[in-house]
Amino acid sequence: MNLKTKIFIGAAIICITLTLLLVGGWFLLQSTYCTTIFDELADNSSTEYRSCSADYDCLPTGCGECLNKKGSDELRLAEGICATHLKCLLPTNCSCRNGICSTELNHRKQDKTTIATDKTEYNRGENITLIVRNNLDEKIEFHVIRLEHYNELLWKEIDDDIDCPCSAFCKKAQTRLSPGETREYIWNQVGDDCRKIPDGRYRFKVYWAIQDGLYEEWLKSHSNEFTIKNNPPKAGDCEKDSDCVAHFSQCDCQYHCVNKDAEIKECADECLMAKEHIAPDCLCVNNTCVETTRCNKLEEEINELIEEIKYCESDSDCVLDESTPLVCPFGCYLVRSKLFNDGEALSAVEEKIQEYQNKCLICLYSCPHPPEQEDIKCRSNKCVDTRFTGSTTNEKEKIINLFNTYLNAGKNCDINLSKSIITEKSKEIVHYTCSNMADEVKCYAGRDFEIHTKQDTAVLYLTPYSHKIENPIFFTKENSEWRIDLYKMSNGLIMVGSTCDSGWGWRDLRLRDEFCSYFPEGECPDK
Repeated sequence: MNLKTKIFIGAAIICITLTLLLVGGWFLLQSTYCTTIFDELADNSSTEYRSCSADYDCLPTGCGECLNKKGSDELRLAEGICATHLKCLLPTNCSCRNGICSTELNHRKQDKTTIATDKTEYNRGENITLIVRNNLDEKIEFHVIRLEHYNELLWKEIDDDIDCPCSAFCKKAQTRLSPGETREYIWNQVGDDCRKIPDGRYRFKVYWAIQDGLYEEWLKSHSNEFTIKNNPPKAGDCEKDSDCVAHFSQCDCQYHCVNKDAEIKECADECLMAKEHIAPDCLCVNNTCVETTRCNKLEEEINELIEEIKYCESDSDCVLDESTPLVCPFGCYLVRSKLFNDGEALSAVEEKIQEYQNKCLICLYSCPHPPEQEDIKCRSNKCVDTRFTGSTTNEKEKIINLFNTYLNAGKNCDINLSKSIITEKSKEIVHYTCSNMADEVKCYAGRDFEIHTKQDTAVLYLTPYSHKIENPIFFTKENSEWRIDLYKMSNGLIMVGSTCDSGWGWRDLRLRDEFCSYFPEGECPDK
C-alpha cells in the first residue's frame, strides 16, 4: 500500500469518527434539551412562558399546555426536535388568569379563592395586609402562607410561615373559611430570620383545600404582585452598626456619623482635611448613628464626677441618694457623701447622664434591693455599699453581672451570648428565639431582686416576691464560673400561662425545698 493510499484511509477514518461523535453528541444534547424544555413548559408557575396581561396573549398548544407567545414559539421549535414527545390533545379554554396563561381545568377552583393585598406599593417596614376570601359554595381551609420574590425573570420562594413570629417554632393551626368569609393577616415585613426583607417585587402564595374530611391535593393561589420600595434614610437613622459611616462635612469642618445611604447636602468647600481630623468609629444606638469616641470620653467624665461626690471622712458623711437616678453602665444606686449637698456637683452628674442616654448605647440593669443606711460606710475616704465588699458578697456581684448580661443578650437577641452563660445541660433543652428572649427582658429588666448563695449554688428572686407571678432563677457553678441553671428550672418549675409573668408552679417539690433552704427556718416566702 503506497503512502497516498494510507493517508487517504487515515483521513477517512478520522472523518467517520468525527461524524459519529457529532451525531452521538447531537442525540445526547437533543435528549437533554427535550427533557429540560418540557419540564420548563409544564411548570405552571413559570412567568417566562406563561405571563400575560389579557386572554389574547395566551395560545393553546400541544400536550395540554396554555402558553404565551414566547412559550408557544419555544414549543413549536421543540416539535421539530422532539416530535416523538408530542402525542397530546390541545387544551380547552386557554385564557389569562391572574397574569398567568392557564386552562379552566387547572384554575377552576383557584379563581374562587381571592388572595389580595390592601395596596400594591409599600414603603420598607410598612405593615402589609393580606386579605383571603372564600368565594366557593364550600368550606375551605389553608395553613401555609408563603412569600415569593421576583428576581431574574423567576419567582423564588424566600420565606414561609410568615404568620409566625420570626425565629419562632410554632405549630400552625389550619384556618377554616366558610363560604363568603374573609380573613385578614397583617405582616410587618420581617422574615423568619428576624430581619426586614429588602425592596423589590413580591407576592404571597397560599396553599388550601376543600374541607370535605378527605382532602384532595392541596391547591395553591397567588396574591397580586406588590412592590416594597426602600426610601432613602435620613442622615442619622440606622438599623445596624454597618449602616453608619463617618462623613466629613464641608459645612462645619467636622466628622459626623451618618447613614451610608443617606442623601447628604453639602456646602461649598470651606475647609481642608487637616491631620487633626480623625474619623471616629460609628455605631447604631437606639436607631441613631453615634460616635463611639465621644461616648467613651463621656463615660469617663461621668465616672470621674461620681467618684468625686463619693469623697467622705466618716460613715456619717455617707447617704443613699434616691433623687439622682443612675443608669447602666454607671450602677444601680448613687451612694455619695453629704459634703456635696450644694447641688452643683449633682446637677453636673444628672446633665452628663442625660446626654449619655440621648447619644450613647444604653444597656439594661436589673438591680438588687437598695442598701439600708447601715450598709453604707466610708472606706478609704469613699462612700461604698458594703454589701458588695466581702468574699460572699463578691459572689453576689458576679451573679448580678451575669444576670444583667443575660438580660442584655435578650434585648439584643444575642443567642450565642445567652448560650454561653447557661449550664451545659441547659444547652441541651433550651431553644432560644428573639421573641421569647424579649419577653423575658420585659419581665425582669429594671426590677429589684434579692440573691442568696450556698456553696456552688444560688437563687435570685424578684422583690416583693410572688411565686404566682414570677419564678425564681437558679444558678450553678461550672468550672468555677456561675451559670444560669435552666435545666434545673425546667425539671422543677412549670409555667401556668403563656408568658413569664402569667404564673408558675412547682413541678418537683424538691426544687421548692431547695429554694426554701436558702432562708432561715420558717422564713421561706413560698410557704
